[in-house]
Amino acid sequence: MGAAAAFAGGPASAAPPGADYWSPQCDYGRACIFLANTPNKIWNVESCGYNPIQDHYNWAKAHGNAFTVTYADGRWDRVEAWTERPLDGNNLVVRVDVLC
Repeated sequence: MGAAAAFAGGPASAAPPGADYWSPQCDYGRACIFLANTPNKIWNVESCGYNPIQDHYNWAKAHGNAFTVTYADGRWDRVEAWTERPLDGNNLVVRVDVLC
């Protein structure tokens, strides 16, 4: 499975099964990040390891494996498995690393 870049206007809804995609919810087994200031726009990450991202997100939910969100300024937030937490919605997210 290839990693897909998450852009606010990206064509993720056309992604094949098992790939990263936009959804109005965090689906089972996914690392999810919620687009800042946009209700019900949630990027569901499927791929283990490095996933390039390029947008602002304000919430994260690990509906499965733990993951780390890295910001453009080098700071990061860790989301433990089966937990959720706020993200810095004013800071550009540049990667998500899913631990599998």
